[in-house]
Amino acid sequence: MIPKLPPGQRWIEGLIVYDIGPVPPLDLQNFRLRLFGAVANPQELRWADLLALPQAQVRADFHCVEGWSVPDLLWEGVLG
Repeated sequence: MIPKLPPGQRWIEGLIVYDIGPVPPLDLQNFRLRLFGAVANPQELRWADLLALPQAQVRADFHCVEGWSVPDLLWEGVLG
């Protein structure tokens, strides 16, 4: 089944990555994700904490506001 393309979009082969330079390596030993602000329960999670959360996979199309789309991508993450 061919996915439906929204008006004004065109299919491309893969994601376009926009950046302003090299991405520094990720130090997983010192990684911290702080959840704060308008949240009921502020937290600080380490990399191991994230890996311990229930994992999820979703297959979906990606449609960029710049007019390109990539079909059938596998997205992975954690359930919150």
